[in-house]
Amino acid sequence: MNLDDEQKRKVTEWIAQGLKLSEIQKRLGDELGLRLTYMEARLLVDDLKLMPKDTERPKPMDLSGKTADQARKLQWQAWNRARKPQGRCRRENCPSPAQEM
Repeated sequence: MNLDDEQKRKVTEWIAQGLKLSEIQKRLGDELGLRLTYMEARLLVDDLKLMPKDTERPKPMDLSGKTADQARKLQWQAWNRARKPQGRCRRENCPSPAQEM
């Protein structure tokens, strides 16, 4: 994929703003009219010698003094919290009509 200098500058700005690769892919389509697959967008960013910023990884939990079952439960809860979409109501955390009263 060949981009002109203006398009390369925009992609570079998006990387500097901390956008994720999927967001860059969407903007390429919306703003520049370039419909790319995720892999094509990844290769494009790589060709430009750019590296998307990684999101901050969660710090490891201190599980000392916990039993194996307690440690597994804590890890499972942390993993579930990290993968739940923000702002959406999921079945297990939505109040039922009976609870709302």
